[in-house]
Amino acid sequence: MTKWYWLGYGIIALICSICYYPSLFHMPRADHTAYLAEVAQKNDFFSLAIGMSDLPRIRLFIPGDQALFRPLLFFFQGVEKYFFGYQFIFWQMTGIILHLLVLGLLLKLLLNIRQGLLAFVLTGFLAVSFVPMEMVIWQQINGYLLFLVFVFVALDQAYSYINRNDMKFRRLIIIHVALLAACLTYEVGSMLCFLLWIYFRMNVPEKNRTWLHPALLLSPVLFYMLLNAWDWFCVRHMGLPHAMAVSGKGIGELLSSGMFATAVTQACWLLFGIFPGQFGLILEERTTLSVYRVFQALNVVSLAVVILFCFTFIRFKSRVSLFRKWSFGALIFWIIVAYSQTVAIGRVMPRGWGVLTLNLYYSYIYWAFLPVFVYACIDPDRLNAFAYRRWLKGIVCVCLGILMAVNAFRVYKVNYDRAVLSKNSRMLVQSIEQLRKAHSRDGKFSFYVPESFPGNYEVSWLSKTGDPADKRYTFIEALYQGSFDKVSPRFSVR
Repeated sequence: MTKWYWLGYGIIALICSICYYPSLFHMPRADHTAYLAEVAQKNDFFSLAIGMSDLPRIRLFIPGDQALFRPLLFFFQGVEKYFFGYQFIFWQMTGIILHLLVLGLLLKLLLNIRQGLLAFVLTGFLAVSFVPMEMVIWQQINGYLLFLVFVFVALDQAYSYINRNDMKFRRLIIIHVALLAACLTYEVGSMLCFLLWIYFRMNVPEKNRTWLHPALLLSPVLFYMLLNAWDWFCVRHMGLPHAMAVSGKGIGELLSSGMFATAVTQACWLLFGIFPGQFGLILEERTTLSVYRVFQALNVVSLAVVILFCFTFIRFKSRVSLFRKWSFGALIFWIIVAYSQTVAIGRVMPRGWGVLTLNLYYSYIYWAFLPVFVYACIDPDRLNAFAYRRWLKGIVCVCLGILMAVNAFRVYKVNYDRAVLSKNSRMLVQSIEQLRKAHSRDGKFSFYVPESFPGNYEVSWLSKTGDPADKRYTFIEALYQGSFDKVSPRFSVR
């Protein structure tokens, strides 16, 4: 990596850090509140990191999604809980650091494909993208960023192995380890293993093919499946009838009916990212998208970006990248399709189109891969032969720069607004933590905070298996299971 990489990445990281700085003062919300309620009475490392690695199958608070198996993701969350506790500034800092790590790996991959200013611009666009920022600022889903770290490591090594003809054995080992970690973090990693195996199969010369390629590329899937089955049947004893009930529709029906949902899902994500001035955010438990300011002036810039990229893609597309079997561009295209179809079938179809505006973080992974696809499919020789290439590059960079500036301002503003909304809860939790620390050796610690106290509020959606139907939790009660006592507390906050 050259000095230009570090200079460009340093500028991107600095701007990104400024935009996300207010998020350091956010507090837990939505599913993260439920997670903290689940683990509130667990303090040792093994119980948090290992014992909760299959959380969807054992949780008592808002149970569901038992088919999901993401042991490394929940291991990572358990490690955060063990080391950070309720010092949420470190949880938030972890999300920003992972975001910066994804950006660094994305930039490295783009520059590996081809040196150029556009690589920095595309990376900067993701750095301050407005709509997908929930992935960075919501502690509960930071594990998906970890998944992207593993994926970009594998893709960068695969590109060097195939396209740079740098067929070193250590690259295969790095790919194998990264794919294994990706599979254990998010189930889409299994699809990536198959797609990379096809990519290797189609591009490695026959004389260089070895049994190690399928062994190292596909064995992570086999390990993941065996570990998943062992946990399901032997550890949690869920049984075959349960396993069959989770599958729902048949595979053929899901794939056929999911094609339309996949196309609409991708179109929505594209629209959300390119037209930031068209949308606003509602700061509820989850950050929700709202439509407003139709046909405002910024949409002209967004439309110009769409037209310019369509022109560039059509005019300068690489025939090798698009039409040769399983080029790197084709690999990224099918990764995007696989991910989009996973979200469409697993979330959009069962729960409705509102999922796309309620779970904005899904679009982050899409926008992480899309620049790679576009960048890999542009032929630099055809672009350099274009008489007005400097004008074209300049206009593209200016338009994207305008959108980035608007995105950056709105990212900072939304994070600042949520930090202000979280102020009372943050101060209340800090006070309780100080009280608990001061009396940690006095025996059992218990306290009570009324719902009306500033910073405490009813979490109406939170429920626990076995509780009465009319049971309602407050925010503080959820975080301090086992210490919150309404009847005879040692301490009472009034």
